[in-house]
Amino acid sequence: MNTYMMLVIWGLLIVIAIFDLKENRIPNKYLLLIIFFTSMLKLTSQEAISTSFINGFLGASIMFSGALILHLIKALAPGDVKLLGCIGYLVGWGNLTTTSYWLVIASGMIAALFGLFMVAGEGAIIRSKKDYYLSLFLGGSSNFYNGDTSGKLRMPLAPSVVVGLALSHYF
Repeated sequence: MNTYMMLVIWGLLIVIAIFDLKENRIPNKYLLLIIFFTSMLKLTSQEAISTSFINGFLGASIMFSGALILHLIKALAPGDVKLLGCIGYLVGWGNLTTTSYWLVIASGMIAALFGLFMVAGEGAIIRSKKDYYLSLFLGGSSNFYNGDTSGKLRMPLAPSVVVGLALSHYF
């Protein structure tokens, strides 16, 4: 039973990671399903039910609080905060430090890859801007370029969370 619950939870995490990659948002319904299946997993575990839920709530509270602080300084999106709270509930208090370590490692590796992709694609962005201004100069429409010019790298966090969680389970 526990194996099937974990497979469902991992499947949901992969769906969330793909959804975050495609649309830069995490739907609440998937997070609620993770909480539901994690609760079912905790009910069927060999550990005492009260201990299992207390560890889960402690892990969720600490992970959610840390992520909320990062959200307040505009480092995380609200969906990422909720996802990290769900991860804290899943891993519990006892595995929080190991999981956090691997989440940071995975996020750093994936952020480096996103940075490389951004640098590699910078030429295309410059060409798009040049074409935009050229079309304006020649009397064309001004809605040619719809890119983000803020210069910030927007990286979806859910894939990093899934990779970090997998690494923490593996190592």
